[in-house]
Amino acid sequence: GEKENRGWKQWVEGDKLYLELTCGDQVCRQVF
Repeated sequence: GEKENRGWKQWVEGDKLYLELTCGDQVCRQVF
C-alpha cells in the first residue's frame, strides 16, 4: 500500500546541497 508522509526536500547551505527523503517514519538525508 501507499506509505504515509512520503516526500522529499532539498536546500542549499553555503556550497553544499542537502537532500532529505521521507518515507513513513524513515528519513534519509544526503549531502552533496
